Amino acid sequence: MNNIDENFNFEANRSNLKISFERISFIFFVFFIITIIFTSKTIYLGFKKTNQTQTVKEKEKYRASIMDRNGNIIAKTVRVTNLGINPNQLINKEKLLISLKLIFPDKNFEKEINGKKFFYVKKKISPAKLEKIKLLGEKSFKEEENIARVYPKNLLTMN
Repeated sequence: MNNIDENFNFEANRSNLKISFERISFIFFVFFIITIIFTSKTIYLGFKKTNQTQTVKEKEKYRASIMDRNGNIIAKTVRVTNLGINPNQLINKEKLLISLKLIFPDKNFEKEINGKKFFYVKKKISPAKLEKIKLLGEKSFKEEENIARVYPKNLLTMN
């Protein structure tokens, strides 16, 4: 065993590269500050609410107007409102039936209001009728904004 100890010679292997503690701490501090800046920016952007996805969907649905060579509009894209009602949320069904009969005399809503499913009262409702319905003060009405294609001359093509 003595023989092994004599052959074993330990020398400290030190390179000529000497890095001081101040340099290492400065580099660590700079790296730490950059990490904190990027982390805080990522957290800020994560909590920020944007409507960017909604505008992209609307642009995809929007179509340009079609005009003939004389400048008459053949087809146009417009915003419309669809009005629906949920019968489960109604308070006074009889009063609402009478009010709807005054606003829409040609329609009968008894079967739909006594049901349990959501239904549309009127699609592409005019702003005047929509205002009358809002004045009723019923909370069960649901408005849906939509984009629709309108053909003013009721023709797909003109001669």
